[in-house]
Amino acid sequence: QHRTKGGIMSTLWETYRSHVHPLAIALAAAQDRGVLIDKVARAELVTRFKQKVADTQVKVNGLIGREININSPKQVKELLYDEMKLPTVYKDKKITTDEDAILRLHKQYPNEPVLTLIISYRKDSKLISTFLEAEVDDDGRIRTSYNVSGTKNFRISSSKNLWGSGTNLQNIPIGRRPGVENIRHIFVASPGCSFVKGDLSQAETMAVARILCRYNDYALWDKYINDQNFDIHKWAAAPIFRVPEVDVTPYQRTVGKVANHAGNYCAGPGVIQSEARKYAIDGIDYPMAKRIIDTRRAAIPGLVKWWKDVEVQIRRTRTMTTCLGRRRLFFGRFDDNATIRDAVAFEPQSTVGDVCNTIFRRLYTTATKLRQKFSWLPVLQVHDEVVVETPDEYIEEVKAEMKKAAIVPLWLNADMEPLIIHIDISVGKNWRDCK
Repeated sequence: QHRTKGGIMSTLWETYRSHVHPLAIALAAAQDRGVLIDKVARAELVTRFKQKVADTQVKVNGLIGREININSPKQVKELLYDEMKLPTVYKDKKITTDEDAILRLHKQYPNEPVLTLIISYRKDSKLISTFLEAEVDDDGRIRTSYNVSGTKNFRISSSKNLWGSGTNLQNIPIGRRPGVENIRHIFVASPGCSFVKGDLSQAETMAVARILCRYNDYALWDKYINDQNFDIHKWAAAPIFRVPEVDVTPYQRTVGKVANHAGNYCAGPGVIQSEARKYAIDGIDYPMAKRIIDTRRAAIPGLVKWWKDVEVQIRRTRTMTTCLGRRRLFFGRFDDNATIRDAVAFEPQSTVGDVCNTIFRRLYTTATKLRQKFSWLPVLQVHDEVVVETPDEYIEEVKAEMKKAAIVPLWLNADMEPLIIHIDISVGKNWRDCK
């Protein structure tokens, strides 16, 4: 732990000195190295998706009988609300045609082809402009600019670098959302090298399970400990649909996944519905969303106790601190549920982010000590993943060092042994195909 007897300022200084500052140095080295891009594979994707976008544009024009700029919010608003007379969607008291608005309309009118095509067009256009056509440097490598304090829960963020090349590597599509393709195969290791990827296994849920133990709710933790084949999404879905876990269907499991991802952090029915729309999960109307929430609270009674405890704490001090010394002040209004949700999510999300950052920082330190001129080096840090580029002869060395770097004791419970989150390690010649 990073806490000291010197009080808050000592804790903040120690956290910065021992964690944030060396992490910034490690990320700067990753920025400088960059990641090689397979230009042939990327060019093929660009050609294919540009043709798809062009075809979609032609179809929309044909359906409405005229040309329209689908990227224009004004023109789309006029089409949907004025011409097609669809129900007007508002956000912050203003008319909107943003992603969630179109998804809401599509849920109401699933057989309306114009809505389906607009969703497809926007996804493909964003993929092209944001990722596939991001500027690559002259040496064939793409470089990002990492921000070591780029998010409110202290996960890192990334963006174009100072010279305008590169892109946000945190959001490279992995293909989990419907209609979005995994394009990570265009990120390749240098000749004679491979990627070694470390992925923290169900890290956030593990942290939540241990937090719940503080409130004498051991149900989730006991499942993780005692059932090697435990599938948390089937476990969540079973009581929602009133079926045994072994009989949970793929559709029901996806609903359980939404319950797990949104249900841990005080999500109301509206948030559940919004998450379901993002993943094109049908059948989640308001009553069903409420049922998901009620079922989850009954299955995990510690959740409400945890939420109330967090709310009391931020109302009293506006401050939350993690076991790794991270401290955050919450300035939001208490009558806004978003403030409470942020405070509840802070401890598990920030803790897992710091574990991932610690692994990255440790691997960089080890690389500088073991090998001259950074022959292997961590080059990517994305959410719960760390990716190292290494000459093939050092693969086993990197795997061993990654296992050691991932031993980060989390003292989440005063009466229990520290939690150490398991890391899954895989190897591949490109980012997508690490196995």
